Amino acid sequence: MKGVIFTEFIEMMEVKYGFTVTNQVIESAGLKSEGIYTSVGTYPMLEMTSLVSSLAAITNESENDLLRAFGNHLFGRFQVLHPSFIERYSNSLDLLAGIEGHIHQEVRKLYDNTELPYFDYQIEDDIPVIYYRSTRNLHFFALGLMEGCFLHFGENYSIELSPAGKDQWKFKLTENAQR
Repeated sequence: MKGVIFTEFIEMMEVKYGFTVTNQVIESAGLKSEGIYTSVGTYPMLEMTSLVSSLAAITNESENDLLRAFGNHLFGRFQVLHPSFIERYSNSLDLLAGIEGHIHQEVRKLYDNTELPYFDYQIEDDIPVIYYRSTRNLHFFALGLMEGCFLHFGENYSIELSPAGKDQWKFKLTENAQR
């Protein structure tokens, strides 16, 4: 897993929970890296799992809720770190439809040997659906990224998340009436 994910997770912890909790999480996670990451480095997924588990234990929040919050946070950071990935889109559905054809291609140029999940955007019965496939079990992280995307574009969607096969999840998007 690319280091930018780790550095941004630590930044989110520092902002949301403070330095003391962040240090407790890093110390209790038993990390081979000792919590020292560079954005361009590559680190084992097990370290992210350990960080999330330790944060959940310390804050009494669920791991899924933490992953979701991190996804939302990271979309906001992508707006700062990689605005060109987002600015070419005028709405969230176009961006989500462009993940594989554009965004992931650009990410692969930036980060060699990166292992990305697969997103398949479809329309089923006039409803946008995204199929997410990954062995990393980070579908709640993907959910948070989508929610951050909707927030960025000022759109209001409900997301129904359901299993869709081995290592695959289905996100059914329903537009809500604007308030």
